[in-house]
Amino acid sequence: MNYDYDIFEDLYEEESPEGRPRDVKIDEARASLEKFFNQQDREVFHGKQVEVLFEKTFFHWITSKALDEMVKEGKIIGSEEMPLLGKTRVKFVFNKKYRDRKLEMRDHLRVVRGYSTPPLPGDCGRQAEIMFEKCFGW
Repeated sequence: MNYDYDIFEDLYEEESPEGRPRDVKIDEARASLEKFFNQQDREVFHGKQVEVLFEKTFFHWITSKALDEMVKEGKIIGSEEMPLLGKTRVKFVFNKKYRDRKLEMRDHLRVVRGYSTPPLPGDCGRQAEIMFEKCFGW
């Protein structure tokens, strides 16, 4: 089946962030992330993990945007991507002072792969279905 996405082109143009004021929360998140990575200067995190750690303070997209900006600047936070499964990649972030990070990144990747391999997500989905059936009496 062939999809024609050109019909949505004008929608993308309307949602363009140009002309919108910068969200002040991004700057607040950057300050918090800078403090966090200066304190945690001997640890590696994956991007989603940082978003979850800050989710009580900032929306995940604010944290993600601030993190991406800081990585692009390259002053405090460095990043490296590693293959997860297929074409999917995991982005690790760390304080640039941390030189011996490869082993820790491999350990993190092993854990993420363990939770991403087919049996576990499928089992979680089946468990959720069972709970809904019990709850709603289906």
